[in-house]
Amino acid sequence: MQLAKAAGARVFATVSNDAKAGLVKDNGADTVINYAKEKFADEVLRLTDGRGVDLVLDAVGKPTFEEGIRCLAPFGHLILYGRSGGAPDPLNVFTLFPKSQKVSGFMLPSVTRGFPTRCARAPTAALPSCATADSRSTSQDVPAGSGGRGASLPRIEAVDRKADPDPVKGSLPERPPRSP
Repeated sequence: MQLAKAAGARVFATVSNDAKAGLVKDNGADTVINYAKEKFADEVLRLTDGRGVDLVLDAVGKPTFEEGIRCLAPFGHLILYGRSGGAPDPLNVFTLFPKSQKVSGFMLPSVTRGFPTRCARAPTAALPSCATADSRSTSQDVPAGSGGRGASLPRIEAVDRKADPDPVKGSLPERPPRSP
């Protein structure tokens, strides 16, 4: 969410109870919707004048998956990267055709197993660029059970691309050129 805000995105966030709304709002959400109380796709579509959103990141699964697809814009992409609420029902891919939408699944271990050295160095190289506009890095403690597993997350308010246009470059081995 904080990276999306730093990139200039409008962020709609969902929570399962009102107790989480303040934390989510404090970390950059423009709009917070309790999906246990209302169909969040209706609100997202209303706030986007019926267009929908280009990207949905879904860590919950069953309770949010269909609503996430429903509020996707034409050519939108939903990435399911968790299932804390259970596995979603099977997807009929033909429902994606009318608006040329895409659904992907993602698991971090699939990435880290293939590139353990790069994955170990990337956070160290990338996190310095996550400092706030005044160059101080702040953090927000996330309560256990809130999805953050008690971790301390960097709080991002701005990224100075003039000072550090590519914070990872030079810290990772260069990719060999493709042969023709």
